[in-house]
Amino acid sequence: MTSSKHTPGPWFYSQESIDHDWYIVTINGGLIVANVNSHWRQVANARLVAAAPDLLEALKAVVSAWEVTGPIEAAVRMDAAIHAARAAIAKAEAA
Repeated sequence: MTSSKHTPGPWFYSQESIDHDWYIVTINGGLIVANVNSHWRQVANARLVAAAPDLLEALKAVVSAWEVTGPIEAAVRMDAAIHAARAAIAKAEAA
């Protein structure tokens, strides 16, 4: 088993910080993962940072499904991986 070198997700973003010029990215319980300056492309960057754990897991699922031997099992796993990838993309691009 490998241990993660990053703070596990899910992550969330909000502008609920002391300084309204910064977005914060947190995990459940309020642990701050990152601060995103809100002066330039703020919301898009905060969403992308918050979606990072979901994007990583979706990519791992795609790679894992691709490496499976046997077309039926690979197709089932790839379908689930694509669903996770679409959800992660939606989180990163949410309006």
